[in-house]
Amino acid sequence: MLECTLGLVLRMAFLSAVVLVAVSGPSGLDVDAGHTAAGVLFFAGLALLSGTAALLGGVMAGRRVWGIGVGAAVAVLARRDVGV
Repeated sequence: MLECTLGLVLRMAFLSAVVLVAVSGPSGLDVDAGHTAAGVLFFAGLALLSGTAALLGGVMAGRRVWGIGVGAAVAVLARRDVGV
């Protein structure tokens, strides 16, 4: 469980860094770096929340389908509450 969680965190950190570099550097979009970083961190946090809930649901139930369902439910509820 710890290994899966660490893998999820490392993947999200890598993808967040890639998005930050892609948006801020060669794209030429002229977007404020602070707002870009805040947005990327926000969505990375939502993905980590949903992913860890999916891991927990799968471990608690012992079935992958329950993990997928819990992760999807958390993602839908988080999106609804945030209004994204």
